[in-house]
This record gives sequence, structure tokens and C-alpha cells, in this order.
Amino acid sequence: MNEEIFSVMEQLKMFEYSSETIDIVTHGEIGEPDTAMENSINSATEDPSVITKLYDLLQKLTESNKEQEFWDQLTEEGRSPNIFQVFCAAMITQDGELRKNGAVLYAKMLTMIPIQNLWNPILFNTLLTIMMNASQIVEAGKAASDSEKETLLLSVTLLKILTKSICPQFIECAQIDGLIALTELSFKLSCAYTEEFDDFSRMMIPVSKDFLETASVNYLEYILPYLVNTLLLEFLPSNRKVTQRVSKIRDVFLTYAKDKLETHPSMLLLVIKHLLLRSTERATIRENCCYCVHFLYSYLHDKDPLYKFLTAMIRSPKSAYRTLALDITRTFLEAQETIEKMSPETIVSLTRTLFMGVNDSVAGVRATTLDTIASIIGMLPSMPNRDEVETSIGLPDTLLEKLERRVVDEKLVVRKASLRCIKAILPLMQRDPYTVIKLIADRTRDHSISLRQEAAKILTTCINGMKTIRAYSIWFDSLLPLCMDVDSKTQLLALSLVDKNYLSILGTEDGITMTESLDPIHMDLMSRVIPVYKQCSTNLQPFCRGVQKLLSSNINVNIWNIACYLMSETPEHFNTKKLEDLWSERENLPVEYYRLISLSKTNEKTILNDSLELLNSVAANDKSITEPEDVFNWIHSLVNICRNISEDISAKFTSLLQQLNERINKFAEDPNTRTDELEQITTGLFLMGEIMKDVPSIMNFDFTGCQLLISEHLPNETIISSRVRAIATITLGKLCLVRRDISSSFVAAFAKQLRSSDAPAVKCNCLIVLCDLCVKYTSTVDPYVQEMTLCFVDKYPIVRRQSLLILTRLITEEFIKMRPLMFFRFISALTDANREVSKFAKSCLFDVLHRKIPKLLVQNFIDSLFYFNDMIEPSTINENPDFHNSFKISDAKTRRKAFCNLISHMPDDQLFDIINNLGAKVLQKFIDEQIKLEDGENLLSDTIFCMIKIEDQMEAINVNEASIDDPAGVAVMEQSRKFMEIFHNQLIDKILPTLNEMNKLLRRKNSPMQSELRIFFRKLCEKNADLIEELKTKEPILAAEIEHDLIASRSPLIQQQEEEESLSPSPQQTPLMPFKSPLLSRIINTPRMSLVTASANASPMSVVPQRALLDPTQKRTPIPFNLDEDE
Repeated sequence: MNEEIFSVMEQLKMFEYSSETIDIVTHGEIGEPDTAMENSINSATEDPSVITKLYDLLQKLTESNKEQEFWDQLTEEGRSPNIFQVFCAAMITQDGELRKNGAVLYAKMLTMIPIQNLWNPILFNTLLTIMMNASQIVEAGKAASDSEKETLLLSVTLLKILTKSICPQFIECAQIDGLIALTELSFKLSCAYTEEFDDFSRMMIPVSKDFLETASVNYLEYILPYLVNTLLLEFLPSNRKVTQRVSKIRDVFLTYAKDKLETHPSMLLLVIKHLLLRSTERATIRENCCYCVHFLYSYLHDKDPLYKFLTAMIRSPKSAYRTLALDITRTFLEAQETIEKMSPETIVSLTRTLFMGVNDSVAGVRATTLDTIASIIGMLPSMPNRDEVETSIGLPDTLLEKLERRVVDEKLVVRKASLRCIKAILPLMQRDPYTVIKLIADRTRDHSISLRQEAAKILTTCINGMKTIRAYSIWFDSLLPLCMDVDSKTQLLALSLVDKNYLSILGTEDGITMTESLDPIHMDLMSRVIPVYKQCSTNLQPFCRGVQKLLSSNINVNIWNIACYLMSETPEHFNTKKLEDLWSERENLPVEYYRLISLSKTNEKTILNDSLELLNSVAANDKSITEPEDVFNWIHSLVNICRNISEDISAKFTSLLQQLNERINKFAEDPNTRTDELEQITTGLFLMGEIMKDVPSIMNFDFTGCQLLISEHLPNETIISSRVRAIATITLGKLCLVRRDISSSFVAAFAKQLRSSDAPAVKCNCLIVLCDLCVKYTSTVDPYVQEMTLCFVDKYPIVRRQSLLILTRLITEEFIKMRPLMFFRFISALTDANREVSKFAKSCLFDVLHRKIPKLLVQNFIDSLFYFNDMIEPSTINENPDFHNSFKISDAKTRRKAFCNLISHMPDDQLFDIINNLGAKVLQKFIDEQIKLEDGENLLSDTIFCMIKIEDQMEAINVNEASIDDPAGVAVMEQSRKFMEIFHNQLIDKILPTLNEMNKLLRRKNSPMQSELRIFFRKLCEKNADLIEELKTKEPILAAEIEHDLIASRSPLIQQQEEEESLSPSPQQTPLMPFKSPLLSRIINTPRMSLVTASANASPMSVVPQRALLDPTQKRTPIPFNLDEDE
């Protein structure tokens, strides 16, 4: 065989190389081929199969165990093994088949005995380059060209051959860096996750596994960093999802990790720790990490160190660690087999630690904690120490207190997690489940569409299991408003739930019970929901027919009300004749029956005559008739019945009005009229207002008596009750609507009542009248708007609420303008001592007015600061000085709470404007001494406070529900983040000179507000690290103070983490490369033919000093795998 090999070598002209050529090549100085090398190239070109034949012969020689004899004979004949280096170098300098055959042949050389004589760094680096090209083709993920396919197949062959070269002699030549390079390439080449590379992947993965199996025998610790990176799917781009192919690749190496590390528990634990610490914040990667950790966890013999590590991560200052540790903990606690292997003490320790995350400063951690707690609650029945676990997570009272705060969290992800946790708690609430139900119900009014929908579904499920009046009431209170939601999908969902769970079962026992739970507010909502069903083209006929069958004297009055709502929308679905037949039983029927008749458009003369007779009895105060309890609605319905039946009702109503007016005038002017007697004319007074618009000769009537009844006393000093005055107010308001000539004088009278009256009913009715008059006679009412806003600070909560409602409606419908003074008074209402009024004011300002006028808050924010700190003259905003004190917010804490409300409802772009304006319009005035520091101390303090709150509020991204794993969502989030960062930095550059001047002023005046301004500076420096350097040049004292504050605010764990990170090279020393191993990083940045350099002793994966490399077999552990056990 040896002679046959020599013959082939002779044919390839390998014995013609001079000693000078051999020395040049072996010293790594490959240049242009000389004549002898050209002869070899020509011979190989003429018959390329000769190289293949040489490879096959060398392969047989290796398998025959006579390899040493060949090398001995070659040496005896005066030939050096280095001639193979020269030949391979000659081939590799060519292109195409020669380069491929030369690379394969040299790879084979590295598996043979005299490797020290065959080793050549340039040639080895060339093999690596070929494999690097293949890995980059794989990473590109595109369909490979023919030449690229050849490169891929060649890389499979090279790695397969080089696997056999791994031995101490190879490591002595290639050093650890060479092994690390091959390790990284084996992982990279195995991670072909696209369909185009399925065939390549099937060939490459077994070859890579063989290489890793061989290398792990003595060098396992060098494989682990790349194994961790692969398990964490580092090869997967951020815009790609975890597909079945990706999972298959991961599972291959996960099995490899299990097989190799099961007998090395310390290394297995170390790998798990690195998986936890290196996982990114991306949701899919975090989920994948949980899967890997849970898989490897089962092969740990002693699991307590991992539990301690998880506990430390949950307490870590780094939010990503806390979130992942909570995810892992939940994965453990959700698995029954894992729970069974945990000791009771471990379960309690983990649950107690994770409970701390409920109040974490990072939203993701709070959300993950709540999701984990929800999972634990679901596992409670199977836990051996259930009572202790319940105590550790604060069930039920402590946890509920936490959830009450978290369910209104500013972050959607936290509110969603809170809702899921509340749902899990509900089955455990044996005593008072309504506390939990109420928390769910509140989320049906959340500003997030998805959360409103989820809350509606959960609430419906809960209510169906309880079936109590109180539960039904909560359900109606939540679902009926959703039926009018601004979001069409939410609206359709709510309509469907109400239809399925109430309307369709109305005739059943449960349906009747639900109807009985409806209160007046619910009925008012129902009156607005029925038209929505019609707008959505819902067939209401079956429902109408079902309701009509229920109508009787002993049915709940709410059924009659629902019938009225249906009749007003779809009268064609009702049998009018059956309703008319009930007229004879009217005395036993509720008032709603009369309303139903009025809506039915009946023309039955008997009903008309009876209705007129009843109205005449009311006018005459006939005691023989029994007036129903709801007499006013009864009268209103009777009047409408008359209007519907008679075409010419005006004559009858004129006669009736004359009778009523004479009677009321007589009572008002009679000197002997007593207070109790005035009560007898209330129904007549109301009836008079109902029929006024149907009387053509209204101008001929004298309504002196009605006018007198809005005062507190009659001319004879008889006290008029608030009930009579309230009804008289409504009647006069209706009179003003039909008589323009008297409206101006009466508007002033109504406005005076708002200031002077002590009766809340009178004030509320005056507000209603002024609202209606403003709609019809806007210019007449506009001068009295200030008097209307005085009701914001009325002593009666009901008046304050009514005034907010009235003015919000008028502003929304553009009958009055939202002037600065009006805005200030709305802010004052935000701080109302009554919680319900304050809550209603927030709804009016933020949910209605701010949506109507998007720039409302930002346009008036600066002026609000000046107004509430008494830095605006009332005359400049047309405010009556007597009224100003009523709207002052003297308490700084309350005032700042109002400003916080404004800030929290503004988007980032408006907050940027506010920050800019605070510097230019407030701080600059202090710097220019337009405002003395002593005079405007409160203003300056509030300004700095607002700047701090705004900086906290501003987000780098403002996408509410973009999924982190949605490629489109990621792109939008990244674009928004970059935009906001640029915008923020430009703003800081603009305002920084003003801040510096303000700081100098405060320092010069020795003001205590220096510390407040320094807090704002610190906030800026935390977000912009370069700012502290800029401050050092302009404000060195301030910069030193801020640095001290920043250091003091860091926990010891953060400082320890920074010290550990300082061991790694800086970004300038180690640029980000597609390859992480030092040798590959150098190769990819080194031109071809100049690849031979000094060995990469200063490897970024090494913690061993360079002098240790004098021993070429010295093993070195990469830095990333040196974990502090206490970390």
C-alpha cells in the first residue's frame, strides 16, 4: 500500500518541492505558487480523481493500523511529512474542485499520527472559513444556490473528518481556541431551522452530535457556553417564532445536555443557572427557557440549591431575573410530579418569596407574580401543606388587599393578571364572595377593550353560579353599560351576554328574579339598551311577545317598564287590542300601564274620555280619585294619551290650563293660605307645566301665582316647602321654553336660586331648567355659567354631581365653551371630599371632555399651576373675586393629587410639551426675577413636583397591547421607542440650560428646594447616562451630589452585578460579532492569505493569564461560565 501511495504522490509532483518552499509554507507564509506547486496543480487539474484516490489510500492506511510504517518509510527516503502541507496549500489557493479536495485532504491529515509536522494555522483557518461561510448561509435562511449547497455539503464532510482529529496532540497544535471554534461551528451549522435546509439539517445534526460527543470526553466545560446559547435559541431572529423545526433542534441538544450532565450534577446545576441568567426578556425565549429548565430540573439529584437560586433571582434588582424566576417557579408549582418531590418547607419558602413580587416596581414582574399566585391557588387542593401555603400568599384577606390596588394598576398586563388571580380566588371565598365579584365588575369599565371583554365573560360565569339578587344587581350594573360601549366588538359581546343570560329566560323563575333585582338606574340603562338591539338589527319580536304575556296586575313593575321600552322602539310587535282590554283593570295596574297605552298610539275614545276626566279631577283636586304613588309619571302618561287620541286637544287643554292657573293664583295670593294647603296644588302645578306647549293662547295667561311659588315665602310669609318650589321651578322652566319674552328675567331668577336657596331639590331643578334654556337660548344663559359652576362646591353632594353632569353635557354638545376658568373648577371638583362626586368629576373631565377636546389638559396645565397657587389675578380670567376662595386648593398634598390626575391622562407627546413649557413659562420667570422666589415658593415646588411626576410617567413606548412575539408589534414598539428616546434627549438638551440656571438660583438663595430639583436631575441622569458627564463640566457640585445619590440608591446586589460585568471586555475591546469564539472573530475580520497570526491567547472566554498558555494543553474555563455560587 505504501508504494501505491508513493506512486500517487509522484503523479501529483509532491516530491519536487524544494526545502525552501516547504519552510515558507510551514512558517505560514503562503504566497503565489512556485513552479513545483504549479506542477502539482496542473497534475491535479488534468486528473482530479488522483486526489480522491490519495485520500482513499490514506484512509485505508489509517484503518490498517500500519500508518506509522508509512511515515517511517517516508522519512527514511529523506522525505518530510510537511510536503502534504505544501500540496494542500497549493490546492486550497485554487477554486472549485481543487480547493474542495485540498480542504478535505488537509482535514484528513489532521487525523494522522505526525500532526505536529502536518499542522498549519493558515490551512486550519481555511477549513474554519469554509465552515463559517456555511454557517452564514444557514443563518441567512434563504434558498441556497448550487455553489452554496456545495459549501454546505463540504462543511458536513470537514466536521465529520475533524471529529476524528480530537486528541491531546490536536489540542496541543490548535490550542483550546481551535476546539472552541469548532464547537461554535458545530452548533451553528446544526441550527438550520428553515424548510430550505431540511436535507442539510438531517445530515449535519448527527455529525455535530458525534463531534460534541467526542469533544465532551475531555473538554465538556468548553462546550457548555455554546450549548446554553443554543438551548436559549440565540440563533432565532427576533422576528421569528418558535416553530416545530426550532423545537426539534432544541430538543436534540436538550437530550444531549441531559445525557452528558446527568452524571455531573454540579455542571448540570451550573447550566440551569446560566439558562436563567442569560435568557432574554422576549416572551417566547422566556417560555422556551422555562421548558428547558423544567426538563433538566428533573435530572437534578439535589434540588435545594436551585430553589435557593430562584429565591435569590426573585429578590434580584434586575427585573428580567425576577420575571423569569417567577415564571420558572410557576412552572414548577403547576406540575403535580414536581410538587410531590418538593418538601413542604420549600413550597412555603418559594410562595412566600414570590408574594413579594406583587408590589414590584416593574409591571412585568407584578403581572408574572399574580399569574403565578393564580396557578398556585389552582393547585392548592393537591398540596400537602395547603394551610401554610395559603398563609404564605396571604389568602384571602391580605391578597385581596393587594389585588384591590393591582386591579387598577396603570399597566394593562398587570390588570389582566389581577383579573385572572381574582377569578382563581372566587371559589375559595366562602364568606363574602361579593367583594371579589365587585373587583371583577369594576374591570368592565376598564379603558382596555380586551380587559372589559374578559371581565364581562368572567362576571357572567360567576353570576350564573350564584343566582342571588345582589349578584344579579352587580351583573346588570356592569353589563348594561357595556351594551353601549364605544367598541363595537365589546358592545356585541355584552348584547349577546344580556340576551342569552337574561332576555331569553325572562319568563322563567330565574328571569323573574333577575328582573326584581333591577333598580331605577338599571331600568334607565335598559331604556337605552333596547334601542341598541334594534340598531343592531336584532329580532325583538319573540322578546316582545314573551313580555306581553307576562303583563298582569301581580307582575313586577320592572316587567311593565321593559314593556314600555320595547313599545317605544317596536310598537308593531305588541297586540294593542290586548292592552286596551286591560283598561278596565287600570286601577289595579301600575302607572307604567298608562305609559304603555300612551306609546301604543291607541285611538280608543273611551280611553280618551277617561283620561280627560282623570286630568280634570287632578285640576280640581278631586279627593274621590286615588292618585298612584308615582303621580307625576301618571299625569305625564295621561297627557300623552290625550295627545295621541285627539287631533284637536288644544281647546280642552286651554280650558284645563285656565282652571289650573286660576286655582294656583288664588292659593298664592290668598293671605290665609297655609303651608300644608300648598301641598294640595303640587299635582296641578305639575299638570300645568305638562300642557303649556299645547295651548296656543299661552301669552294671554297670568302666571303670577306660579312665579311666587319659587320663592321661600308667600307674600303672607307662609313658608313654601322645597317640594312645591322644586315643581314650580320645572313648571316655570317649561313656561320659559314656550315664551321667549319672559326667559331673560327668569334665567336670572333661576341663577339667584343657585346661590341663595338652601333646598337641594330646588337647586337641582334650577340646573335642569338652565340646561334646557341654554340649549334653546344659549346667549341668554351664557352670562350665568359662573353661577352654575358655583354648584361644584355646593354643600350638598347631589347638587355638586348634578352640576357636573349638566355642564359636561352642555360643553360636549358645544352650547357653552370650555374656558380656562371652567377648567380650573373642574380640577377643583376632582378633589371633592365626597368620593363618589370626585369619581364622577374624573369621569366627566377625562372620559368625556378630554375625549371631546384632546388638547384640553395640555393647553390649560400651566395656567392651572398659576391659578391654584394664587398667581393669577381673578380679573384676567373674568372671575368674581368673591367666588375664588371657594375653589382654592390650599392643601399641597390635595393640590398635587389633582395635578397627578392630569398628568396620568396625558400621552407622551403632550407630556413633552408640558415639560418644555414648565421650563420656559415657569422656571424662566423665576430666573428672570419676574416672580420672586419668596412669593412663588409654592408654585415652584409644585412645578418641580410635576416635572418629576411627568418624567416618571413618560414611557419609551406607548403601544398598549402589542405582542412582544408579533413581528409587526415588535417593529412598531422598536420604532416608537427610538422616536421617544430621540424626542426625550432633544427636549432635555433644550431645557437643560434653564435647569442649570434654576439650580444656581436655588443654591444662591440657599433654598430647601435644591433637593427637590436634584431629584428631577437624578431622574434624567438615570435615563440618560451621558447627562452626568455634561453636568460635570457645567455644574460639578450638582453632578457630584447626583452621583452620590445614584450610588446610594443602588442595592449591594446591583453593585456586585456591575463589578462582575466589569470583568468582561468593554464593547470597544470586543465588538459585537456574528461569531463569539475568539478565533472565528479574528478570522472573519482578517483578509484571506493573512490569516496566520499569533495565537489568540487573550480569549474573551478565558480567565487564565497569558503566561498560563505556555502550557498548550492548559484547560481554560470561559468567563461566562464562572458563576458566583452566592449570586
